[in-house]
Amino acid sequence: MEKRANNGDTWFIKWINYAFEKIGHGICYAPWTCIVLSFIITGFLSLKIPLTEMENNISDFTPYGAR
Repeated sequence: MEKRANNGDTWFIKWINYAFEKIGHGICYAPWTCIVLSFIITGFLSLKIPLTEMENNISDFTPYGAR
């Protein structure tokens, strides 16, 4: 598991590999916490969708100048 690909990688690629390794360890440590947290965040951020009023039903979705 300690195989690292640092053979001439840029600092950005090294940082991405480090970040994904830490995120992966966190998800492996507490998978259900990550699942529940993602559901809560998704639910909170999508609260606005059902409350958004449409101006009219079809002209919002048709291209300009279409019949």
